[in-house]
Amino acid sequence: MNPAKRKDPENYINYEIEDKRLKTDPEPIHPQIPVEVWTRIGSYLDNQSRLNLSSTAKNFESDIFWSYFDRNSRLQLKDLSDYPPKLRYFFKKKLLALLMLLRKPSTMSSYLGKMPDINFAQTGARKYLVSKEARQNKDSLSHLKCHLSDIFSWSTTQDLLGEGKWPEILSDISISVIQAGSTPFENLVAGWVAARKCKATARSYFDHAYFPIKETYLIACTDPSPCSKSERIDLAATAAKEGYFLPLETLLKTKHFNESNFEKLKEHPPTLAWKANYLFKYKNEYKEAAKYYDQALSGYLMKSPSDFSTLGRGFLKTLGRAIFANSDAQEHQRVCDLYEIAEKIYGAKNRPIPDPIQYPAARSFCLQSSFKKGIVLFKEWVKDKNSEKFFDLGNAFIALSFSYEKLSKYKKALANGRLAIETFRQRKENLQPDALVLVGDLETICGDNLRALDLYVEAEKGYERAGPIPPDFLFQFAKIYKKENFLDSSLDYLERSRLAFQTTTQPIPHKVYLEMALVFEAQGEHEKALQSYLKITINFEEFHEKEFLENYAKISVKFSKFKEALSSFRAIHKSYNTKNQAPPQELCEDISLVIRQVENNPPHPEVLLALGKLYLELNEQDKAFASLESFFQTTNRQRHPLEFAEAAHRMAALCWEMQKMPQGLEYVNLAFEANELQGRLRGSLYEFKAHFHYVLGDFASASDFFRQAFDVYEKNQSTPGLDSFWIWALTERELGHLDKCLHLLRCAVETSKKINPPEPHLYLDLALALHSLGQEEEAVEAYYFAIYAKNIKPSLSIVEKAAELSFKIRKISYALYFYEFILGAYVGNKLPIPAAILERVKDLNEITSEMSLTEYDLNHLVNINRYTGNLEKTASALELLLENPSKIVNKNLVRQNLLSCYASLQNHDKVFEITNQVFQQHQVSVSVPFELYKACGKAHLKLGRPGVAAKFFAFAIHALELPPYHKQPPYQPFFELHHLLGLAYEKMGEAAKAVEIYNSARMQFPIGLSAFWLRKIAKKNAAIGNSEEAIFCYEEACRAYLTKEQAIPIKILTEIEKIAQERTEFTTKALFCLAEIYFKFGKLENAIRYYKMNVFNVINKKSEYYYKSIFNLALSYEAQGKLKNALKFYKLARDVFSSLELPVKEILSKISDVHFQLQNYKSAQKYFDQALELSKNEAP
Repeated sequence: MNPAKRKDPENYINYEIEDKRLKTDPEPIHPQIPVEVWTRIGSYLDNQSRLNLSSTAKNFESDIFWSYFDRNSRLQLKDLSDYPPKLRYFFKKKLLALLMLLRKPSTMSSYLGKMPDINFAQTGARKYLVSKEARQNKDSLSHLKCHLSDIFSWSTTQDLLGEGKWPEILSDISISVIQAGSTPFENLVAGWVAARKCKATARSYFDHAYFPIKETYLIACTDPSPCSKSERIDLAATAAKEGYFLPLETLLKTKHFNESNFEKLKEHPPTLAWKANYLFKYKNEYKEAAKYYDQALSGYLMKSPSDFSTLGRGFLKTLGRAIFANSDAQEHQRVCDLYEIAEKIYGAKNRPIPDPIQYPAARSFCLQSSFKKGIVLFKEWVKDKNSEKFFDLGNAFIALSFSYEKLSKYKKALANGRLAIETFRQRKENLQPDALVLVGDLETICGDNLRALDLYVEAEKGYERAGPIPPDFLFQFAKIYKKENFLDSSLDYLERSRLAFQTTTQPIPHKVYLEMALVFEAQGEHEKALQSYLKITINFEEFHEKEFLENYAKISVKFSKFKEALSSFRAIHKSYNTKNQAPPQELCEDISLVIRQVENNPPHPEVLLALGKLYLELNEQDKAFASLESFFQTTNRQRHPLEFAEAAHRMAALCWEMQKMPQGLEYVNLAFEANELQGRLRGSLYEFKAHFHYVLGDFASASDFFRQAFDVYEKNQSTPGLDSFWIWALTERELGHLDKCLHLLRCAVETSKKINPPEPHLYLDLALALHSLGQEEEAVEAYYFAIYAKNIKPSLSIVEKAAELSFKIRKISYALYFYEFILGAYVGNKLPIPAAILERVKDLNEITSEMSLTEYDLNHLVNINRYTGNLEKTASALELLLENPSKIVNKNLVRQNLLSCYASLQNHDKVFEITNQVFQQHQVSVSVPFELYKACGKAHLKLGRPGVAAKFFAFAIHALELPPYHKQPPYQPFFELHHLLGLAYEKMGEAAKAVEIYNSARMQFPIGLSAFWLRKIAKKNAAIGNSEEAIFCYEEACRAYLTKEQAIPIKILTEIEKIAQERTEFTTKALFCLAEIYFKFGKLENAIRYYKMNVFNVINKKSEYYYKSIFNLALSYEAQGKLKNALKFYKLARDVFSSLELPVKEILSKISDVHFQLQNYKSAQKYFDQALELSKNEAP
């Protein structure tokens, strides 16, 4: 088998007979030829077999060659002994030439993954042409044909024919040299040559060669051709139907777009791409072009196998143009999707993605907020590009700057922004004002306001040239002037900003007046500051700009506007609570300060209310209660009616939370009266009052207020809250009004259906009510919806009641579901299953044996029998499912379950029957889910056939790399499959191979592994003597335990000490890991010993294990209390980290701490100041 085809997992695994033969093969004793040479010769054989060169390969199968290759990988010259003499001579000549090629280092890069230079075959062919004796010699003629086969296969492989490039040698071959032969290939070559001289002769040759060889279509469609135009189109269409698109691509490349030809051939991808090219290049109809490109790509992909091996140059060109068209059509998500396809395909071909499509893809990723991906692509695109030569380079740097800024990586954003400005200036192009503003903002963030001002001045000129200056830009300009204390200029630009906002339809933003107030305050103009401040009115429930609110709160305190200050701080704190973030310490201190000032001033009703609301936001209920109570004690209801109503409502809600129900009812009544006086009675107030009466046991009053609330809702055409339906229903149940309770519960359920997800408690209450009233069918349905939601945990007694009711009225589907639920609970909690339930399961099996069940019902029946251990019944139910494929949603899942049952029953015949079906499906390239491959493997593993199991596990691993799994995080299934594959090898007695598989999985996906698995892999490595790999695994396991905040098992230390005693020499990485493990266990002497071995013996002074060992050695000495030793190595770490341009802030801080402990206070201050200075210079 050809290595190009060896990507298919089945090619890695031989049948058992071959496995046995492998074990008996003697060791090679002859000199070996490099594997690259043999794979190259094998590709020649494949071409000859495909082209049916009977004159040189009679009775020869290329599979003979590949069977040698599979057994030995690197073959010997004696392995040519089975070949025909002529072919053997020919291949030895090829072998010598290839060996010469391999000895030239300069040719290695072009050699790997490509065909040898076509000149080799051309030279060989000419050698035979110049000799008359060679022409008359049949053997020589056979060799000539071999050379021609190489020329032909190389040309078509590299799409030279599709580009209209003909190897020169063919023009020199006369028809007398190659007569029409008996094989399709010989007829083809003869026709190819004859087409240049005599089309009639060529046509007779082609007639014998058309159908066996697909490349014939290409020859017939390429000039010079013996075929008419209509015949070419028919041939190209025939080839396209067979999935061979190159002839049609070649034909359309030279044709101008024609609608009639398009209609005739529009079902084929190259034709769709042809129309898309026309729309894109000549009509500028980008969206329409993108649509046709997408259709063409879909057609190409449908004809391609999953490894993309047949996708040629036409597809790749179409893919690139589709990216451009979608980019111009602003379809950025589609561009991202297409680029991911390109990555997959170019990766499969081991080729880099072309530069031109990287730019639009990178731009689209950024516009879709996939900034990290966009950055990677832009960085790749700008690499090694000359700023004077490449278009869009400056814009690429701007895009990089913008993306880094969005990721809060301000230093990198600024560096790329500066590069963009430098690039634009080198090219003498006008800088866009928006780009200058972006870089200016970054300069401000990074602390260089003067540079930012220069950029803003330049941006202002650009805006002036383009039209009116944006008011937001003027506002930002004013803020930069304020930061540099140019207050007059700041006021000037703030006034210009205000006037610019007036010319727009927008209201003047509060931020302009606030900034004016701050500037006036900084100038000492308190009256002007107050006037600007008083123009600000804010709805604190809707306004959330944190920086604005902080400034507004601070200036409010200065003007003794405590209500506004408290409201601002409440809004800021609420924003942190909403995001589940802890507020910064500075904010907490500011809040404490303003509260103290409020408490030291005479109380004002509005301030007390604002303070109470702030305490509520701070979750300080007692203080909130006291503040609101003070409000009621000091407030006149007539003078502050709105505040009084709001405070009463908030106090009632607070009493509800604090379980002060009688007081809460009093405040609800106050709120009710205050709102009634203003004519603002809302349904929610009636509801609130009803809730209090319900909790206090006054069900009659609760019912009355619920009725009034619903009347208000109906009048206002609004919907009551779901809780109100529910609690009113419970109220009526308490009053004995069961019919009314049932009606309200049904209304609640209908309302709940509009919510996602519905409320399961309502269904449960409805079910109980219906059951008690004897409405059994409705009750069963309500039970089902309540329990099916799984958002509640009903008691088993309720589910058993539902199950028994379902069985009683013969609602078998519901009964199966309920009994599966019940049995799952008993088995899951390891409780004995009651005899009555087991008896009911028998009844269900008898009843269902005579019924036609749905897939879902059968699945429930399968699980019921599995829980009760009745595997025969489980298998029977699954077989029933497979007999009715039209009813099955997921046939593969059924086969997985069936495999598990038959494996547990040790039914070898059935397991082999199912796995053979899966294997047949795999052989014809039908998509098989990796779970089904895994199930096949696990079944064979359970039956004691690890060799066959390994085959299926390998298929499963490969399936994860294909759609639909290739975009999903594969960590868990990936490692699980590798673990099963390793287990299969362990069962075969190949422990070393198993460990190699475990380690490979660990290296590829380390973040998905638990500490348990890492420790298990460590033990397996240690068992076969892989001491260092075991150490790495143990160290990773320790880190995993600490990440999960779990204690590291002491047994790990015992296992590590055993490894350390058995071996004395380790690599630097192993020494570092050993030291880390001992450090984590607090065994500092051992940690110091291994850290020292790294520090004093390492050769590579730039290794991370070297500089980390120095720092950790200092940490260990400090933990021991040996402060002078710690100081020595902290200073060494500082020098090493500085030389490697690594951050030293933490080290300087540590040196400061050690000096402080040694009472060297001046030195401690010195290093602390250095660390602090580095902190200030870091980007926010």
